[in-house]
Amino acid sequence: IEERAFGDCDALTSVVIPPNIESASGIFRGSKNLSMIEFEEGITKIPDGIFLECIGIEEVTLPDTVTEIGVASFSGCKNLKKIKLSVNKIGGAAFCDCDSLTSIEIPDSVTDMTMAFMGCVNMVKAPTTIPAGVKNMQRAFWGCTSLTGTITINANPERYDYCLKDIDLEEQNITLAGESTLLKLI
Repeated sequence: IEERAFGDCDALTSVVIPPNIESASGIFRGSKNLSMIEFEEGITKIPDGIFLECIGIEEVTLPDTVTEIGVASFSGCKNLKKIKLSVNKIGGAAFCDCDSLTSIEIPDSVTDMTMAFMGCVNMVKAPTTIPAGVKNMQRAFWGCTSLTGTITINANPERYDYCLKDIDLEEQNITLAGESTLLKLI
């Protein structure tokens, strides 16, 4: 499927994504009325940029077979409020600028969350735990200026630069806890 094949298609309100989809970068980009997404059982990766800037999406339910969310898959989905993750990898900028996303829980299976939630300015509830298996959390919460609460960091990531950039831990009442050596560097 070619990039932007259904991009900016305002008449499109719902789609069913088959399990065998592989290359779908930006195919629905900017389709502002797309609000209902169904993923068929068996899909393992949400393709890169597939729902980029689809502002009508408010909730996403992923089948248990999904192990990876591609780069920028839901980036710019300004009205996305709820998604339950059970994946291993959250692609770079997967949820970047999702302004309505107010909380997220990171599953223990996640190993990579590079720029995953960057710019989610209304995320108020910090993820409870950053799992021990996370190897890359570079820029993960950069610009999440509304975060509050306790974040337990059990990971010792190889890449963590700017993971909490633009966040004032004291002013935002954020407590860091956990076993990570990263805590000494923040």
